[in-house]
Amino acid sequence: MSSLAPFKNSMRLGMGFNSYTQNVCVDDAVIITSTVTIEEKQNGSQNVTYVSDFIDKFSDITDSMNISGSVEIKYGPIAGGGKGSYLDVDKFKESDINFMIKVDVVNQTIETDKRTTKFNRIPNSKPANFNAVYGDSFISGWQEGGVFHGIVSMKVLDKSKLTEIKADAHVALEVGAGSVKANAAVELAKSNLTKNTEITIWVNWSGGGQIKKEEELWTIDSLTAAAARFPALVAKTPQYTHAIVTKYTALRSFHVTFGDISPLSYENAAAFTNLFFVEYRQLFKELTRVLEGVSHEKIEFVPTDAARRLPDAFEASMEGLLEARSDAFAQMNAINTLVDQIEMNPAIVKTFNKKNPAPYVDPVHWKLRIPKTRPVATSQGKPVPILPLKGGLEFFARGADGGLWHKAVVADHESATEGPGMWNYHGDSILLNSACDPACAISATEDKIQLDVFVVGADSKLYEKHQANNDQWTSLNLLEPAKDLYFTSVAVLDGQDRGGDRLDLCAIGVTGKMYWVSRQAGKWSMMQQLGDARFIGTPTMVLNRGNASLNIFAVTTEYDMAFNLLPSGTESWRTWSVLPATWVRPDTYFAAVWAQAGGDFTTQLDVFTIGSGEGSLWESQCVNDQWRDGTGSHLSLNKSQARSSIAAISLGPGREELFVVAEKGALYQSTWNRDAGTSFENSWKKIADGPFRSTPVVVKPGNHLEAYVVDASGKLVQLVLTEDGWGSANRV
Repeated sequence: MSSLAPFKNSMRLGMGFNSYTQNVCVDDAVIITSTVTIEEKQNGSQNVTYVSDFIDKFSDITDSMNISGSVEIKYGPIAGGGKGSYLDVDKFKESDINFMIKVDVVNQTIETDKRTTKFNRIPNSKPANFNAVYGDSFISGWQEGGVFHGIVSMKVLDKSKLTEIKADAHVALEVGAGSVKANAAVELAKSNLTKNTEITIWVNWSGGGQIKKEEELWTIDSLTAAAARFPALVAKTPQYTHAIVTKYTALRSFHVTFGDISPLSYENAAAFTNLFFVEYRQLFKELTRVLEGVSHEKIEFVPTDAARRLPDAFEASMEGLLEARSDAFAQMNAINTLVDQIEMNPAIVKTFNKKNPAPYVDPVHWKLRIPKTRPVATSQGKPVPILPLKGGLEFFARGADGGLWHKAVVADHESATEGPGMWNYHGDSILLNSACDPACAISATEDKIQLDVFVVGADSKLYEKHQANNDQWTSLNLLEPAKDLYFTSVAVLDGQDRGGDRLDLCAIGVTGKMYWVSRQAGKWSMMQQLGDARFIGTPTMVLNRGNASLNIFAVTTEYDMAFNLLPSGTESWRTWSVLPATWVRPDTYFAAVWAQAGGDFTTQLDVFTIGSGEGSLWESQCVNDQWRDGTGSHLSLNKSQARSSIAAISLGPGREELFVVAEKGALYQSTWNRDAGTSFENSWKKIADGPFRSTPVVVKPGNHLEAYVVDASGKLVQLVLTEDGWGSANRV
């Protein structure tokens, strides 16, 4: 007949209590003449209970803390009455794995002697007001000791590893007497959790005083260490943790005094009301996020067959989403109102049936009415092209949701696995680094054509996925030579430039240092660190086809443009050198290209940068393996400064094309044509007004030139150069 409720300072022995709302009622609801103290602490020992296990439902936490579901509905976030932070319910719901650590320490229990406890009726009190005045229970005692709760919520970056990560979590987070494991296994499990998940830790405790240093952050290590030492700290600094709550019906004197009535029973109602409230609150917040995404053109509606739409479905529009959000709020209010009704009449829950339904809809059915949406894939970052050897054109891009997306603009080649037009999700539940675009490459042998995509994840790890011949794309997996390193950006040079299946990759680590690795005959080399210079932004790799040397260009932390060289036939890089050019603007956009110059110049490397001072465009040249002296050539741009985006392409001997997105978002083109006598300096022309907001992508999939750029709404736009000039900008 007794249960526990979290201790509050307002509680007193003998006070009335409502076990549903967990509110205190009238003072001295019962008269207590004696108490019994049960010592749990004998010879220095305590009654200690450890719980460490996975949890699926939010109610698992409230039940563990002895908190009624109605409290969360009426009063919001759960803190448990002890020290610590409020529990982030949304983070809990969004996580793939939730693990709870609980340490319950009881030093002693103080409880009334029910044989001498008497119900204290207020004269002239009416039976109809019984629960409002007295509640259904009274506070009959206390538990003294301490309670520790830790919730670890994990979002797994690679969903294919969910089972493996769950096993690691159990090894790393288990506490208590039966949790002794080899240190190496525990450390490996902790390392795997850190690398493969986004972790949120919530801790709440009462008793034990200060259980960790204030400046120390909550980590897996600090959490498990605090749980392990908690009983010893409680032995020194105990406090009341729970009130013992007893039903009035357990007292003989109550039946003598109020034999004609029974206090309202809340047992069934408690579970009923909290079942759906958290679901609706999550739906309300999700709809708010989707509304914001649609209004900023970062999220779009998924077309749905009219025959498959529910008759009461919300319209696939802003108005429909607003109506859905309002209705979700109405459902929450209906549950809130029902809590008040149940407080006065808990038996109401037994009356709900098909003819008399509950005042709210089951959220499982309700959310089927919400229109389906998806991120606009190109609303973030720069789309990166890949041109399969058998024709066609495909793009990979970082989407508004942080995932990897793929689009086949022309899909008439044999290796295409998806039709043209639609963006398709390729992210395998892995979030990408928000400052890094994908890198794509193709390598080929006589019997195999392989397309590779490399990305840096939000966890700063380097991932790869590929497609061989006409097979399906693999999942994103950690790049084996780089699995123990962390990165900020990646660049790749593919086999089309190398003339075979050789692939070279460079990446900037989180410390700013440059790394390089190569793959040949399907086997990766060891990853090398290229000196101690530090870089920012994204590097660029260019093959000098004149001497077959591999060149890496990157911006240093001092905003200088630097380069390094791998001579043909060796695997030994030279040292970093700074180009004779102005400082590069901190946003570090630049372009590098190899050109077959013709005439007296057999080969030429051009690097285009934006000056850090006035923001104008600068060119640095390497002719016949020698960088020209001086500070580079200043390229005027119709009195408009280059904003941030540069692209360059070589179109054969003696011809290069340069594209920039200027300050106001317009797209400009300039041509160097040795035979026609034109130079970058005197041939600038605007080819589209825009406004555009990404680095232009220029490709030559056939006998014509195409430019792709992202417009202000996040859509991919195509411009095609024909004999009549550049066509209009069209979304693809």
